[in-house]
Parts: sequence; structure tokens; C-alpha cells
Amino acid sequence: MRIESLSTPIILFLLLFPAVLFAQTKKSAEAFLTNEPVFIDGNLEEDSWNRAIPATDFLQFEPYNGKTPSQETEVFILYNDQGIYIGAKLYDNEPDSILTQLGSRDDDNLNADFFGISVSPYQDGLNKWIFLVYANNVQYDAKGTNNGDDENWNAAWESATSITEQGWFAEIFIPYSMLRFPRKDAQTWDINFWRSIRRHRELSTWNFIDNNIEGDIVQSGVLTGIKNISPPLRLSLSPYVSGYLEKQPGTDISTYLNYGADLKYGINESFTLDMTLIPDFGQVESDDEIYNLTPFEVQYDEKRQFFTEGTELFDKGDVFYTRRIGTTPGGFYHVEDHLGQGERVIANPSEAPVINATKISGRTSKGTGLGVFNAMTARTEATIEDSLGNTRTVTTQPFTNYNMIVADQNILANSRVGIFNTNVFKGRNEQMANLTGADWEFKNASNSYSFLGNFKVSNKINPEKENESGISYYLETSKRSGTFRYDAGTWSQDDKYDPNDMGILNNNNENGYYASLYHLVLNPKGIILNSRAMLASTYVHRQNDKKFQWWDVKLMYHSTFKNHLSAGAMIVFLPVGNNDFYEPRTEGFFFHSPFAHESSFWLSPDYRKPFVVDVRLTYFDMPSRDNNMYKVSLEPRYRISDKAFLTTEITARQENNQMGYVANSGSEVFFGSRDLTTYETEVSFKYIFNANSGLKLKARHYLIYGLYDSFYNLEIKDGTLSPSEYTGDHDFSFNAFTIDLSYNWYFAPASSLSIVWKNAVYSNGNGDTTSYFSNLKNTLEAEATNSLSVKVLYYIDYVKVRSLFRK
Repeated sequence: MRIESLSTPIILFLLLFPAVLFAQTKKSAEAFLTNEPVFIDGNLEEDSWNRAIPATDFLQFEPYNGKTPSQETEVFILYNDQGIYIGAKLYDNEPDSILTQLGSRDDDNLNADFFGISVSPYQDGLNKWIFLVYANNVQYDAKGTNNGDDENWNAAWESATSITEQGWFAEIFIPYSMLRFPRKDAQTWDINFWRSIRRHRELSTWNFIDNNIEGDIVQSGVLTGIKNISPPLRLSLSPYVSGYLEKQPGTDISTYLNYGADLKYGINESFTLDMTLIPDFGQVESDDEIYNLTPFEVQYDEKRQFFTEGTELFDKGDVFYTRRIGTTPGGFYHVEDHLGQGERVIANPSEAPVINATKISGRTSKGTGLGVFNAMTARTEATIEDSLGNTRTVTTQPFTNYNMIVADQNILANSRVGIFNTNVFKGRNEQMANLTGADWEFKNASNSYSFLGNFKVSNKINPEKENESGISYYLETSKRSGTFRYDAGTWSQDDKYDPNDMGILNNNNENGYYASLYHLVLNPKGIILNSRAMLASTYVHRQNDKKFQWWDVKLMYHSTFKNHLSAGAMIVFLPVGNNDFYEPRTEGFFFHSPFAHESSFWLSPDYRKPFVVDVRLTYFDMPSRDNNMYKVSLEPRYRISDKAFLTTEITARQENNQMGYVANSGSEVFFGSRDLTTYETEVSFKYIFNANSGLKLKARHYLIYGLYDSFYNLEIKDGTLSPSEYTGDHDFSFNAFTIDLSYNWYFAPASSLSIVWKNAVYSNGNGDTTSYFSNLKNTLEAEATNSLSVKVLYYIDYVKVRSLFRK
């Protein structure tokens, strides 16, 4: 890699990165020691609350940033040697109008008022813990960074609410074991309080959050007064037991019992060990499977809680894709290659079983973050049977160890640098994958300018052939505040860079350059509450031979009006088309597409209304090839009552004359012109009994069929198509129908009972049935996979157990 390739972005950064000082005054609140019992009942009747000095004078965050809120708020803070108590009096002169829609734990967009706390004991400007309670006592918690919130983090804390003639009250207790804080005599934490008055769509904060500045952590106030406390021993065990009834197509009902545990141990005040022993992921919601026509793998969301909770330190872009762990074995699709005369495959596990997984992560009082992640999967074997009934096994994936190490250092006001390494080891005789990288994010003190990037080197260590190494880098500079904002950057991966043993990257051998300009209206103006306009462009070419791939220009506008109707539109141009080096799936070929454009429009009404419909329309056109696409998406949302909520997502997509790969033979590559029709319907229903229990249903039907009308030869010289004599039957259809029905009851903090029924049907066809309802009927009549499971998980906290024995 030449040094010149990095010089322009670095010079640009140095010119555009002013050292602007952050002048906003931080409010200060004081916590008061209490020695009397405080009962979490939502009433704030103990004498200790009367001795505390309230935090007051909230200011609006939206819609009128910096203006006085419509209602007053008082927040009181107490502490003892067990934890911190927070009481909020959320006054409201119309208490009958307080909105109280119920929802599941961690629902983040209920039609209900809420009170929230964000706390950052290390005052690093980068990390926070969030504790939020709705007026109906539904809890939400998360670990937050400047890049977003990790809603999968769950803590064991207590809350209670009450609605009175004065408004509503919230009472919260957060044990010290749920937080990480420095070991010192007097604590000083960054803290802020949030209040939402949903009927006004009004959000306010105690310490003012200027929406002209990106990021709220650095705009927190300060909490003082907590003295002579020590970080407790953070030790908890969450054992579980689960039972399953399963019925696979063509087999009898099977039953099995699982048991295991999740362990959390606070190594010290900064670092925590998380371990899952003999994990059970059988109740994880079904993937939204699709029919893949691309040359790349489909990337599905991670839904297993252990791999989503507390992983923010490991989130390094394309290098940490936890769906690799416990996924389809590498040799799953090649078992039939091992068959002899008269043999057949009688068992071929589709997932490598996870033995255990461990995380150690945390950050010191000096801002040093360290993380270690390790997971192991057992050897996976397929079973082959001959005509005499004798069996043998074939290893489809050996025992595999996945490992990642991260070191991260906070520097300056709210910046950071880090290094990381991933390693996948499958035994001495197998390829070992190793990746090492560094990343950084520099911001000025006011968080208005930033420069971020990374540099990575991948290594494939092969026992029988030459090792391979590849390089990747990414750089970006941006202006993050003000009416006008921008970002500009570049990325590169050479043709040997490959993170895919533990990460995910569709293609390497790429250089890209992009720039975006934004105009924001942050405060109400006329009929508009806020708006965002964008002009952006991206240019990409191959890294090794500099051959052009694509160039696009995007225009986007989105606005929310004073009636809380949101609307937007975007148009994307490919002025000179694009060259696709991957769709031909044959070395030396590329596929050229001419000028094209895509337009989309969306509309989203005010969610305070009981019934609304979100609408999105998309149109794509490649005029010279008569290739066009229409897509309509509708999302009706019906709030039947505060306990019942129904949503439906309906998408219909029609694409005509799309060109795609169908086959190759020797030096010839064949493409086909196809019409693609896709329907996707998803129905979600929630019935919430109370703040701790509820029923959730998700049913999804996905149908796609493709009909080919002509075939072409792909020309190796210029990527164009010419008529072909190739014939083949490539018409297809694919149906996926899944149901996930679950009941969850949180009978104690972080303890739950869950009952789950899962139904799944997948079917392939040759496209002979194009009627939606005929496909649905045939799918429902096909044999399904059914699973009924019950799981009980109980949270045991060492501090609580010790205090019970002392009593």
C-alpha cells in the first residue's frame, strides 16, 4: 500500500478539525445518604425523600429545543451501601391524559409517558447506562455509546410507578452491582434525566441537550454526594432448565431436556466475566429467510442474547459476526461427495453445537477498555449408512475455537484508539484464520468534528499451501453539528483481505470514495418540526486493476410536520451504469449495466393515533434494457387497547426483465432475463397482561417466483449480452412460512418463565404456480417442523443471598 493513498484524507482532516472548546455549563445534583428502608412502591412517602434536594428546571430536547417544558419535573436522589435510589415527581395538570400503553420489557417506542436516567460513572464521554420506566412501570434498560444503544443488555433493578392527581411518580432502585464505577472515597458521575410527555410528543432533559451537537453523553450533568461506598462483589448465576417437544417432517415426536447456566462475575470494579455454559438457543425467534439470487451469502441478524448483550467493545465492523458461531458446518453441503456404492446420508446436523462461550470486558477509571471473547463448538459429524445397515461418520466441521481480543483507550475529551485481534482455530491440520487491526475515533471537545478510521490485516495460515495476507483500511472525516454537516471518506480492501472466518464481507478487492452534504432544520419552522436533506455520492473501483465498478449520486429529503406526519423521498442515479465482477461467478468476466435510477417515497403518520398506516413506494428503471421494478410496502398499525397491539407488514415487489446469472460451461457464461414477483406478509400481535408478562405472536409468509423468457451469452470483453442458444429450465418458486408464539413472565428481577411454539414450513417449486393464494395453500398443507418448549431461568445474586443469610 502506498503512503500517497492515505495523504489526502489526513491532510483534509488536519485542515477541517478545529479545536473548539465545549462551553456548556453542566448542572450539578447531589445524592443524599439514607439509613432508613426505602420501599419501591411508587409513592415517595419515606422521610428521606423530603431531605433530598430535587433536580429541577428541565428544558425541552424536542420539539422546541431549549424551551421550558409544558409540565414541571422534580428528581430526588438517595443512596445507601446497597445502591442508588431515584424518585421522580412528574407533575401533570391533566393526569387523566397520561398515556399508558403496555408493552414488553425493553420496548422502546410505546405510546406512553416515560422517565429515564442515563449515568456514566467514569465520565468518559463515550459510554453510559440507561434505565427507563414508563408510566405503567414497563422497564427499559440499555448500555449506550455515541454510536447507539445496546438494548440487549438486561439488568436486575427495581421500579414502581403511580398516577395521582398531581401527575405520576416513579421510584427506582439500581443496585451498585448493576453498574461499574471507580474505587474512590467520593464519587463524581455524569448523569442526566429524561422525561417524555407522549401526548405532546415532548421530550425534555434535566441538563440541556443541544440538538445542534451530535451526542448526548458529553452533554450530561454531574452527580455528587455519594461517598464511602465500595464496588460490591458482582457475582450472579442464572441457571436454566428447558424441555422440548419437536416434530420434524417424516419423523416421530422427539423430546429432550436441557439445562445449563449463565454466570456473571465482577473480576474487579471495572471488569466483568460473562459465561454461558451449555447454552440453549432453541427459543430464539425464527430468521426471516429469503431466496438468495446473489453471489453473496445472506447476512441474518443475531438474535441469541449472549451474543448481542454487552458486545459493544467487540463491534469492529466486518470482523465480528457471531452468526459464524454455531452455524452450518463447513462440510454440510459436501457429505454426498463421500458416499460409496449403496450408501445414503441418514443424519447431517445443520448446526455446530456451541459448547460454551465467554466474555471478559470492562473499562478502568483511566479509560482503558479491555475485552476477551471466546466460544467453542463441538466437532460435527454426518452419519452414513450402507445397504446392510452399517454406519460410519464423516466430520463436517472439527472442534472449532473462536477468539477475539480488544484493547481500547479513551483519550482527550471524548476520543478513543484501539487495537484488536480475531483468531479461528480448527486444529493442526486445518486452516487457521487470524486478523489484527487498529481503529480510532478523534473528536474535538464539543463533539462537532470527528476523524475516524481503521486498519486491518488478515492472515490465512494453511498447513498444506502458501499462507495468504490481506490489508484493509477505512478513513472518514465529518462535521457533526450545525445546520450544514458533511462527511467524506475512503475505504480499501485488497484482493487477499478476508475476515470471513469470524467476520463477514461480501467482496474484497475494492477502493471506494464517498462524500455527503446535509442540511438540517432542527427546530420548528412554519409547519415543519424538523427536516433533513442530503446530497451524497459514492465512487468505487477495483483495488488491484483500478477497473470501474460503480458511481452513484443520491438526493434525499425527510421532514416531520407539526401534526407529526413524517414524509420523505430519495432518488438514486447510476449516471454511467455499473460493472459487476461478481454476478458472473466466473473469473475474468464482468457484467455491465447501463444508466439506471431508483426513486422511493415514504409516509409515516402520527403513532399516537390508534390506527395508522406507514407507506413506502419504490420504482427502479433501466430504460435501455426495459428493466424496471415496482415495490409497494404497507404497514398498518392498530393499537386495539393499552394491552393489545397489532401490526401487519405487507410488501409486493414486481421486477421485469432483470438479468442474472444462470449457468456456465467451460469458457461460456449464460445469463437469463427473468420476471421476479415477491410477496412478503408479516403479522405481529402483542397482548400484554401487565408490566411483567405478555403474549407475542409473529407469523410470516414469504413467496418469490421467477420466470425466465430468454437467455444470453455474457461477452468477456465488454460485459455485454448477446443472444444465446442455451436452453434450460430455471423457473423457480420458494415459500417460507413461520410462526413464533411466545409467552413470557418475569416473575422476579432478571428471572423468567417462557413458553414458545415455533412452526416452520419451507418449500421449493419450479414456478408453475404463480397465484399467491395457491402458493400459500400448498405451503400450509406441506409438512411442517414444530417445536414446543418451556424454559425457566432464575437469577441468583450473591449480594442478595448474602444479605438474606445475614438477616
